[in-house]
Amino acid sequence: MKNIGIVTFSSVGHINASLAVGAELAQRGHHIIFYTLQDACQRIQNGGFRARAYGVREFGLEAIQQSYRTLGTLSGLKAVRFTVEMLNSIIKKTSLLATGVG
Repeated sequence: MKNIGIVTFSSVGHINASLAVGAELAQRGHHIIFYTLQDACQRIQNGGFRARAYGVREFGLEAIQQSYRTLGTLSGLKAVRFTVEMLNSIIKKTSLLATGVG
């Protein structure tokens, strides 16, 4: 039995897929904790898992919602570029990869 952290973006598609992976791992006896932006913590907890938010100071709920609104107006390569820039910003501002989470 291992402790496993799942880092996921907070969009519904990412959450639903990650919850399925988490459920399978939990069924195999592992302890699962999710790391996500704060707007997704409740959805993950409703799925029966612990959740910890990253980037709370750097990305308030309004900033997250505005990012999704902007992304919703884009398509194709513009949407991909926006998403990559947003993820790079999260990584840089939260030091998620440099220092780990939790």
